[in-house]
Amino acid sequence: MFVNNYNMDDDSISASTDVGIAVNDNCKNKEKLLPFIKYCLSCDVQKNMSEECMYLPVNSDAMEKCIDSIDEAIDFGDLIVSDKEKAIVETAESAAIRDYKYIINNITKCNLYSFNYLSDTYFNSSVISDIVDKYLNGDISKEKFIRQLSAATEIYLTE
Repeated sequence: MFVNNYNMDDDSISASTDVGIAVNDNCKNKEKLLPFIKYCLSCDVQKNMSEECMYLPVNSDAMEKCIDSIDEAIDFGDLIVSDKEKAIVETAESAAIRDYKYIINNITKCNLYSFNYLSDTYFNSSVISDIVDKYLNGDISKEKFIRQLSAATEIYLTE
């Protein structure tokens, strides 16, 4: 999993990700997925994905290795940069890394995709948004929500 968006409020941090693994409760062979999930969350895979795809890893060891790579990549070369300017860059980098680690270690809710991204799609903004709003506002039951969502999705897919 790689966090690409988060929201902080007074008592929780929610995160969303465009890359992740989800397992349905009805999955008959969950135990077979565990080795694959562990592999995906491993330091090497997380570090490689982070470097190749510009995602921020949730694996702490991978984050440390990525930080080391960033430190090696920051090269002021022939630029004339004062020690004070270098210290500012290092301080900003350190603060960003510290904040990211705090966020990763304190996530209380997680969504598979960023709501901001999904809300801009035709399906979400035009096909199901009213149904979702009614359910979230408590205007319709879970059963009615599922029926209406299924019907709207079926119509959408056949059009």
